[in-house]
Amino acid sequence: MKTWALTLAVLAGSSSGLWMSANAQTEQQLLTELKRTEHQFGKNDTRTAEFAFSVGNFYHRQQQNEKAQPMFARAMSVFEAHQGNHADLLRYYSDQLARIDMEEGKKGESEKLFKQAIALGDRLPGKEKTYAVPNTLAGLAALYESECRYPEAEAALKQRLEMRHRFMNAGQVDLALVDLAELYTRWQKYDQAQHVFDELLHISPMPVQVRQAYSAFLSKTSSKSQPVAN
Repeated sequence: MKTWALTLAVLAGSSSGLWMSANAQTEQQLLTELKRTEHQFGKNDTRTAEFAFSVGNFYHRQQQNEKAQPMFARAMSVFEAHQGNHADLLRYYSDQLARIDMEEGKKGESEKLFKQAIALGDRLPGKEKTYAVPNTLAGLAALYESECRYPEAEAALKQRLEMRHRFMNAGQVDLALVDLAELYTRWQKYDQAQHVFDELLHISPMPVQVRQAYSAFLSKTSSKSQPVAN
């Protein structure tokens, strides 16, 4: 649909350094298309709510939070009212808004939304649940880590790993272990970090994120005894 294509185009452009006049033009385009979507589907349709959330995200990127928040609130109220056939929309946008709130330092609201997204994700069947919930657990862990709530971050990351492991091949090393290793490094639990890295270092060829994380670990611990393999 032309409306959604325009949304993606203008939102992509809004994050790449447009001038103020261009931003104003983009804003007007979005608001015009939002009105068209309202006219076509109705104010309380989930498609209109998704567009409103996109407009809110545009304002968030422009640091116009006084305009962003009403759009987010409007969208979330629609998702909350349509938990039947569109239940996963509330889960998905709870996760997205949690990340936005975390960026803005609204950590209490962020935690509440992450937990709501996880609770809703737990209702999903099989593989859908296993793909959706671990991503939100990673966000929640990042929030906990930013508050130095390391035991809670560890628990969230371990739950994430356990869920992902259900659909991995036997013997496959999960790159999500990098996040756990980095948590232990920041927590100064260096022995536990090394133990996790020992698993990751068996991946060949070594992924960039493993190399970077392990180099940071060695720098942190001033250890030169275990150089990063090529």
